[in-house]
Amino acid sequence: MRPVHARIWTIAAGALALLAANASAAILRVERNGTGEFTTLQAAVDAASPGDVLLIGPGRYDDIHTVQFGTELSEVLVDVHVGNLTFRGTDRNAVVLGPAEPAPFLVRWWGLIAPHDLGSLTVENLTVENLYYGVGLVGTDLTVRDCTLRQGDDGINTACRGVTTVERSTFMDWGSHGIAVSDVYGSQATHISDCEFIRGGYGVDSQTVGTIVNNCRFRECSVGLQLSFAAMGTVDRCILQAIRRVGIGVIDGSTCSLTDCTVESAEENMVVENYSHVTGTGNIFPGGSYATMTFDGQGTATLHACHILQGSGPRVRTGSTGPAYVIDLTNNYWGTTDVQQIAGSIVDHNDFSYLTATVLFQPFFEQPVPTGRISFGTVKARFGEAK
Repeated sequence: MRPVHARIWTIAAGALALLAANASAAILRVERNGTGEFTTLQAAVDAASPGDVLLIGPGRYDDIHTVQFGTELSEVLVDVHVGNLTFRGTDRNAVVLGPAEPAPFLVRWWGLIAPHDLGSLTVENLTVENLYYGVGLVGTDLTVRDCTLRQGDDGINTACRGVTTVERSTFMDWGSHGIAVSDVYGSQATHISDCEFIRGGYGVDSQTVGTIVNNCRFRECSVGLQLSFAAMGTVDRCILQAIRRVGIGVIDGSTCSLTDCTVESAEENMVVENYSHVTGTGNIFPGGSYATMTFDGQGTATLHACHILQGSGPRVRTGSTGPAYVIDLTNNYWGTTDVQQIAGSIVDHNDFSYLTATVLFQPFFEQPVPTGRISFGTVKARFGEAK
């Protein structure tokens, strides 16, 4: 075991290093009206040192300029070539990064782009709009809080080696993703809380093993939330409304714990594919035109104390072939006490022999389950096995 005094000295040395770093950090004032040290963000970055804070005054910052990344020329608002910077607006609504109008067809204007793997990036209290990628980072950690990101392709696109943290932010009208987190460099975690995703493609697509999404709202996205490429996530207290295609997708060998969420979509409330697995309680699935839930490619679930209701499609649709397996949907409320009606709304091995998934739904609750985290012992509306 490492000696206690050695650990204390290590902690003390770390604290002193942190204090020294904070003491050396500078605040660089960026004011569009000329009252600060800089009038453009790029000029401030060019003069900055690692750890500095760019304090940004009201105005529109739309100084798109050409930057060479490798062998390619790109049109960029800010080339963040200094590590560990903080971009902090003085007013979320009055500080706007990006042009007043979207780029012409096939033209890409990049926003706050830090592709140099030089450290971390923090963005706070401002609006980003009309940029292909609003915020992009290849580096250590990304933190975005109290921001509005709207109208572009990706609001945030990151390939961190550490943690992506997004708090109290709104994403609107992004063509591909509100937030896209890649695991290509071994990202450790994605933490998203108290955010709203309105219209666009995917609200969130995370590939990290430490994904946590809580207390978020998704509206009118094509896909609300997706975990992909062996991601591992916890999603709780989220509301997904008027989703056009898939509410929650768990694919490519990913796992998800889903708790106290409402997942409403036009086609499929939830899709679980390719050896992925979902667990959870206290969720509401109102139903969709293709299915309330779809399981394919050996995708499985263990869901209890949920509402699994029916839209115009079946409640559960399976499509897996290969080894036989079961999907545990026992102890849920199905909107009816008619066993045959529930069984008739499930497409599995009992309907077609080539399908190898069998859905278990008995016993089930004969009345709606109280919302929130509950114990099976507290609910007396449990319906027994069919006779």
